[in-house]
Amino acid sequence: MEREVVVLAECYANRCVAEEIIEMLRGVTEASKSIRHTAKMGRDEVLKRYKKILSNPSTSNAYVLAVIDYEQGKTREYIDKNFDLRAPLYNNTVHIGVDKKSPRGVVVVFDPFIEEFLCKVSDRFCRDEERKSVKHGDIDCKKLINESVAKALKTIAKELHNIFTKG
Repeated sequence: MEREVVVLAECYANRCVAEEIIEMLRGVTEASKSIRHTAKMGRDEVLKRYKKILSNPSTSNAYVLAVIDYEQGKTREYIDKNFDLRAPLYNNTVHIGVDKKSPRGVVVVFDPFIEEFLCKVSDRFCRDEERKSVKHGDIDCKKLINESVAKALKTIAKELHNIFTKG
């Protein structure tokens, strides 16, 4: 049975990564996918929409994937409280979690921000001015996803595929 995966992304860079992961999943699963992102969607808005989609009867058969940043401080508590996080990947810069209340809900969480992940796996976007350009969407997605980032995203996509095919 074909199963939709609704994808929400927090920021421009997270959207770029989500698009790449979607393409990789298309190669290993028959599920259809859509992505939802606007320039004004911060983490809280993504999680609000995530919960709304999970509880909507019209999407009761769909997986919901949120691609977000872990952030710092107290804001991390929501993730810790609501998701079972798997072993961290890439020097603790990525976590994949399954919603404790609904196995259809999944998150890819960059710790603390996606820029840290990009820096660790590609040795790029490590300086403040580079990070600002990533955050503000001043870099084309194709330039964001180099060979080493694509390799890391392939591992994340495989983990997601394992979660999606168990449900």
